[in-house]
Amino acid sequence: MHLRFVAAFALLVTTPAIAQNQNQPAPKASKADVQKVVDSIKNDKAKMDQYCALQKIHEQYGTLSEKDEKKAAELDKAEEQATKKLGADFGRIASSDIDDESVALFDALANSCPK
Repeated sequence: MHLRFVAAFALLVTTPAIAQNQNQPAPKASKADVQKVVDSIKNDKAKMDQYCALQKIHEQYGTLSEKDEKKAAELDKAEEQATKKLGADFGRIASSDIDDESVALFDALANSCPK
């Protein structure tokens, strides 16, 4: 689970950064900023449900074949909508460079989602 989450989160983190500007490195998010976002998700049932839905979307990415472009496009759209529902702070963190400790915070959050 941890490896899949890291891979999915890496996809989430890198996709917006690449789309923004390929010549600029992604900004670095502090652990405090990440903790604030994680706490806001954890303390809001609707956001937590949305975050868990986002994790399910990431799991579906892992099952796609390279030929399944239509499904990938659907997942991209669902991921974008889910990210927006989690708020601007989550979107900012998702498009930032984060360290391993911060990834661990998101990993712990993902582990609290129902299987």
